[in-house]
Amino acid sequence: MSGRGRGTPEPARSFVDGDTHFRLEREEQPVGDGGLTAVRPTGVVICEECGQSATNIDEIPHAKDCDQRFVHSRFYAAHMLDGRCGSLLSDEVGAVAGSSAGD
Repeated sequence: MSGRGRGTPEPARSFVDGDTHFRLEREEQPVGDGGLTAVRPTGVVICEECGQSATNIDEIPHAKDCDQRFVHSRFYAAHMLDGRCGSLLSDEVGAVAGSSAGD
């Protein structure tokens, strides 16, 4: 028993956790005329649970019943899910504005 009460959210799961399953889409491309092929990643990440994909693991439009629906990168979980996005953006804008003010 985890000791969590009903309605208590579970900690955020990251795509690097051992119980999550994603894969990178790969494509074969011919190399020269000798029949040799190279397998290269396309930049697309696929959720092996529901089959949905995107070029950013945090943007995968998972199926509503997908067990990995709320899996994100730790950066995304830390900065986007806790409502700090606006303050981060304003901090960055302030830093940029402050650095060019004396130029």
